[in-house]
Amino acid sequence: GIIILTKTPFYAEAGGQLADRGVIKGEGSVFEVEKALKMGEAIIHRGVVREGAFSEGDRVWATIDIERRKALARAHTATHLLQTALRDVLGEHVSQQGSMVDEDRLRFDFTHFEKLSPLEIEKIENIVNDFILRNDKVEKKVLDLETAKKEGALAFFKDKYSEKVRVVSIGDYSKEFCGGTHLDFTSQIGLFSIISESSVSSGIRRIEAVVGKSAYSDYKQTREVLSSLVKQLKTRRGDLKDVVERLLEEAKNARSRVEKLKRDKFSLAVKERLKGENIRKVSGINIFLCDDRTLKNILKEEHLDAAKVLDFIDIVKDQITPLFIFCFFSEEEKTKFICSTNTDISAKEFVSRYKEKLSLKGGGRHNLVQGVLNRSKHDFLGKLEECCLEFIRKEK
Repeated sequence: GIIILTKTPFYAEAGGQLADRGVIKGEGSVFEVEKALKMGEAIIHRGVVREGAFSEGDRVWATIDIERRKALARAHTATHLLQTALRDVLGEHVSQQGSMVDEDRLRFDFTHFEKLSPLEIEKIENIVNDFILRNDKVEKKVLDLETAKKEGALAFFKDKYSEKVRVVSIGDYSKEFCGGTHLDFTSQIGLFSIISESSVSSGIRRIEAVVGKSAYSDYKQTREVLSSLVKQLKTRRGDLKDVVERLLEEAKNARSRVEKLKRDKFSLAVKERLKGENIRKVSGINIFLCDDRTLKNILKEEHLDAAKVLDFIDIVKDQITPLFIFCFFSEEEKTKFICSTNTDISAKEFVSRYKEKLSLKGGGRHNLVQGVLNRSKHDFLGKLEECCLEFIRKEK
């Protein structure tokens, strides 16, 4: 349901700040306000009747959820501090492009041309927390629009302002047009922590942060994780970074050894399976032509892709020299090919010379070309063999 009052303490959603919640009570009736919205000059209270009923002209008592109001104010005042810190660290080209103020959480979009570095994020976070510790007064004044502009108040470029504007000033470093709810002193924010930095679109970055109770919860969670790691790794907190880095390096080396063992095992298996394959030698060059059936038989794989075939080609090139190898296989409803050599015979020249005759489309370098076969695989192997033999004999 909806209730409209002649006067209300509820802040209606605006300027990126979420609305107040609370209750409206009458004689024997209760209305739970879930959201307050502006409609022209009126504020609409949207919610649910929990008890009784309401009629036009009823005398009622409106009460906001004060804890939510405080949490929203913490986030909103922190947003102003964040914009100042961003301009200090990144430059005065920074301007607000959008925001969202929730309970002890905020999102702030701003103009900037590149991803923020970890050092920049740390500096911004430190500046905001320094402002909090200074316990500066947060002043709210209503001024003439021109006076506010002359005093250097920052405006959100998308908003239109009336002749009278509300200006929120903090210390001597922040002054903005703002109609939202705010604290009286910066120390009431408690704590500020950036949890993410990302791109919204070209030239627009986004910072998400937590403050107050949410920031403390985030800190507690981090502390618990660190304490758990210290305990499990049997080390001291001051040594944790070095220990984790050493373990990561050891894990990386172990993975490399495992991959090498897998590759060596696979290489031996391929070598054994190659014994039964038809590898021709022409003018001193070994020619190996592979279709789907051959590749699946050697690799023992039902589904082929370029990565698997490239690994296979590398292994064969290590074992057979000099080699000219051409593989074609089905992947993603296309017939793909890979042509490679480990000799002075050019795979690129072969594809270029026979692309019309064999319906090949691809590109690469001297010893490796990848592409697509634009024809049926039926009878292709025979034509491919003819072209390869002709090419090798001419080149050698």
